[in-house]
Amino acid sequence: MLVASAGNLDSEECISEPATAPAVIGVGGTTEGGCLGDYSPAGTAIDIVAPGGGAPGAGCPSILSRPIYQVTLKHDSTTEFAIPTNYVGTSMAAAHVSGVAAMILSLEKHDGHKLGPGVGRRVTMRLLKTARNIDLPRTEQGAGLLDAGRATLAWVGRPRGPVP
Repeated sequence: MLVASAGNLDSEECISEPATAPAVIGVGGTTEGGCLGDYSPAGTAIDIVAPGGGAPGAGCPSILSRPIYQVTLKHDSTTEFAIPTNYVGTSMAAAHVSGVAAMILSLEKHDGHKLGPGVGRRVTMRLLKTARNIDLPRTEQGAGLLDAGRATLAWVGRPRGPVP
């Protein structure tokens, strides 16, 4: 299982590789308010969307459009880290999806399930099955908005075993 940013419309015309490859989770971006980001591309390779910050696309009623903060290397530095306030895009969204996938993997491992063949497909299906529909075409939202709570909630009080 590989998670990949779909790219941003200001720098690419269409969804970028590796998000278009088979067995890769292609991630689009939403604003803080849950609207599709004006930078998020559309296409059949969008599997899911997650918070990437920024301004909403046309017609979105949400005014929440702050960036999604991340720790990264400071501009023009290879040794000093910073938290830029102007980063938005599908790269930030892909990090959210990767983090929730890691949470699912850790819960499976905690349950004593062997993380062998098929685990990537199971995690992918769990992410997609628990995504929240945000009423956009599938080419814009994929399965919907990543929902970490729903993706991991099934472990509360459930019998031990692999992810359904």
